Amino acid sequence: MPVHRSIAYVVMGIILMAVVLFVGGCGGGGGSSVVGPVLIPLKKPSPDPSATPSPSPSPSATVHPSPTPKGSPTPTPTPTVSPSPTPTPSDTPTPSPTDTPTPTPTPSPSDTPTPTPTPSPSDTPTPTPTPTPKPTPTPTATPKPTPTPTATPTPTPTPSPTPPPIGMTHVLTWDDLGGGDGITLNPWTLATPWLNYASTTFALSPDINAALITPVIYTNPNRQGPGDPMYTTDESTFAHDCSGHRIQSLGVGAGKFLMDPHSADLGSLWHDYVQTEVNSGAVFNYIFEDKADTINKTSATPCNFNQQDWTNASNNLNLALGWTIIYNSLGDTAGQQIAPSFALNATSAGGMSEDCYVTYNNPPYQYEPSWQVKEDTEIAMAAAGKYFVCDGTDVSNAANSVGARLYYLASALLTYDPHTTIFETVFTTPAGLHVLPETQLVPLAPLVQQPSSIDALAQSGGGYGREYARCYFATFYVGPCAAFVNSNKPPGAAVPFPWSSKYHHTLALWGAGVLDGGTASPTGNAPPTMISAGTAVVAFP
Repeated sequence: MPVHRSIAYVVMGIILMAVVLFVGGCGGGGGSSVVGPVLIPLKKPSPDPSATPSPSPSPSATVHPSPTPKGSPTPTPTPTVSPSPTPTPSDTPTPSPTDTPTPTPTPSPSDTPTPTPTPSPSDTPTPTPTPTPKPTPTPTATPKPTPTPTATPTPTPTPSPTPPPIGMTHVLTWDDLGGGDGITLNPWTLATPWLNYASTTFALSPDINAALITPVIYTNPNRQGPGDPMYTTDESTFAHDCSGHRIQSLGVGAGKFLMDPHSADLGSLWHDYVQTEVNSGAVFNYIFEDKADTINKTSATPCNFNQQDWTNASNNLNLALGWTIIYNSLGDTAGQQIAPSFALNATSAGGMSEDCYVTYNNPPYQYEPSWQVKEDTEIAMAAAGKYFVCDGTDVSNAANSVGARLYYLASALLTYDPHTTIFETVFTTPAGLHVLPETQLVPLAPLVQQPSSIDALAQSGGGYGREYARCYFATFYVGPCAAFVNSNKPPGAAVPFPWSSKYHHTLALWGAGVLDGGTASPTGNAPPTMISAGTAVVAFP
C-alpha cells in the first residue's frame, strides 16, 4: 500500500477517535467512559418505552393521539412518538458506507456502548417534568344547539264554548185537566209541550195519557159525603168525636165527613173503587190522595186523637190501596213546622203543598215565618227524593200579577230540585191552561248545594238568595242566574241586592199563560239596588 494512503487512513482514524471522544466527553458528570465509535450522521435511537417522553416530539414524528372513549374519566395519555422507520440497531452499529468501505473494528466486550446518560441541565435542558395532567374533559359530540326556550306567554283564556241546549224545555209542571177543578182543552195535546203532570179523572185518563201527559187520578178517601164512591152506612169508616158523632168537614169540603184511616173497611172501599176503574180502562201513573193525614178544617177533634197514631193509620190506609200515591196536605203547617203528613213519604211518591208561597188571600204573598216553613218543606222533600208539588193558589189575573208570579218563581227556585220539584200555579189565563212562560227557566249547578234549612241561604244584608252557574231558558243557555227574595211582610225593611256588580238584568214578564202568547225574557232591567219587602227578582248578567 502506498505510504501516503496509509498516512491518510491514520489521520482519518485519529479524527474519528477525536470526534468520538469529544462527543462522549460532553456528557458532563457522566465520567470518561470509553464510547464505541459512532458513525456520522448520528441517528436518534428509538425511545425507551419506560422513559418519560419528551413533551415536544421530534419534528419528523407524526403525533397520533389515542382516542379517549366518550364519557371516560381516564386522562388522555401523552401522544406516543412514532419513530422514523430506522432499522433496529444491533450491538455493533452498522457504519455508513464511505467511498472506500472500511471494516469497522469490532469493539471488545468491555467497550460495548452504554446508554447515553441523561444530559446535564447545564448542557441540554432537562425537559420540565410534565405535571400530572388533570383529567381532560371527555369530548362529547358537538351538541346541536338547544333552542333557547321561548317564554311561554300566559295564554289568553279561550272563551268556553256556549253549552248546547238541554232537553228539559221547562221545569216540571202540574195542572188540573177535566173534573171539578180542571180545565178543558181541545185537543189535550195543546198542553203537551208545556205540561208534565195532570190531575184528572179516571174517564179522561186514557186521553191524557195519549197526549203524553202523566195522568194522576184524583181521589179523596179522607173526606166523603153522599154520592161519593166510598160513602157507605158503615160507621167504622167515619171518624167520631167522644160523643160518638160524625165529624163534619168545613170549608171547601162542606157537606162531607171526616173519615177514619184506622178503618180496614175504608181501605178496602178505596182499593175496590180504583180497581173497578182500572178494569174499565183507566190509565194512570199515580193516585192523588187529597186531605191526607190531617184533621184541619173540621167541626171537631176525633176522640182520643193523637197525631202520630193518626199518621200511622194513614200510612196503613195507603198500603191498603196498592197503587202509587201523591198525597196532599203539606201546606198544613200549623205551629210553623213541617206538616205531619211529611211522614206519608214512607208509603208515597211525594206530596203537595197548597198555598205554596202565594195564596188566594189578598195580598196573596206568604211572608215570614210561614214562608220559611214552606222553603224548609221543599228542602226536606228534595232531600227525601220525593216529589214536591208547589201549588201556588193565587187566582188573580196572570197578566196583572207579575209581582206575585216573580215572588212565587224566585221562592220556589231558591230550594228546588229539577228532578222532584213540580210547579203549579192557578193564576187566571184566557186559554185556561195555567202554565206560565217563566217556567221555561231551568237553573242548574247551584253555587251553594242544597241546604238543610233556608237559613243557609240568608244573605248578610237581609233576604234570601241563591246563585246558579248554568241557567237555560227555553232549552238555551243564558249564563248564570240568581234568585233573591225579601220575605219581610210590608211595610217591613227593604234589603240590598247582594250581587249588583255581577248581575245587570232581570227576568221580565209580559202577558199571561203560554197558550195566550205570554212571554218572558232574561234581558229585563237591572235589579234594584234595594229589594222592597214582599218582592223578589230573578237576575242575569
